[in-house]
Amino acid sequence: MAFIVYCFSKGRRKRGTSVREALTFAVGWRRTVLEWVNLRLIDGADDTVVNLAPHHFPDFVPEAMGDAISGVAYLTADQVETLGFRIAAEEVIA
Repeated sequence: MAFIVYCFSKGRRKRGTSVREALTFAVGWRRTVLEWVNLRLIDGADDTVVNLAPHHFPDFVPEAMGDAISGVAYLTADQVETLGFRIAAEEVIA
């Protein structure tokens, strides 16, 4: 059974968005000395640190200013998994 999220905000009333599409995850980021970007899930069970090349960073966080050193971005589940973080584990019951 899938959960359905309803958006009742003014002018945006719609039905049919799945919970996965509505969830966002806080990802902290910080630029290194060599301008690469280290990303970490905030309050996540996954302690993975992802190193992202400078030219790929705007694909995930286009709102970050070019001279910003660190910040927090709210990414969708698909974006977080594309980066390599694990947000859900599948449990197999035998």
